[in-house]
Amino acid sequence: MASKKSKANGIVQYLSFVMLVLGVATFVMLFMGMLKDSGDGIHKGTAVVFGSEFKLFIVSLKFKFNILGFLAFLLPLLAGIISIFPVKKKSRNIKFLICALLFIVGAILIFLMPSYTKVYFAIGETSTTYDASFKLAIGAILGGVFAILGGLTSLGAVVLK
Repeated sequence: MASKKSKANGIVQYLSFVMLVLGVATFVMLFMGMLKDSGDGIHKGTAVVFGSEFKLFIVSLKFKFNILGFLAFLLPLLAGIISIFPVKKKSRNIKFLICALLFIVGAILIFLMPSYTKVYFAIGETSTTYDASFKLAIGAILGGVFAILGGLTSLGAVVLK
């Protein structure tokens, strides 16, 4: 019969794999619809985070590189990768607390994305910031949920010791 410690170690290894999957799933949501604007347009995460420009004759809408948006999806991915690295038993709780922090900060940044995303509107040479009153689309919602689940899984690994 296996001891309680070996069962806990097996469960912690399983939870580490689950955290990796949740971190990768959060990052993959970057390639789905991220924000809905007031005109029912859905903008992909890559366009919102890395920047893009939409032109129609002399009118253009532009997203610039968004560092907070990039961190929103990078932090959960890093947490998932960190979770699978082996560490000494004494440091395992610290590792999982760091992973939980990264997942939770990533989730907060994802859910706050409409408030810090700016669109630049230009007609010819004149440019101004345009408030498009964005709402979260399915990619952002799923990414935030996956990041929260990753944070809860990390905290569960801390409790199991």
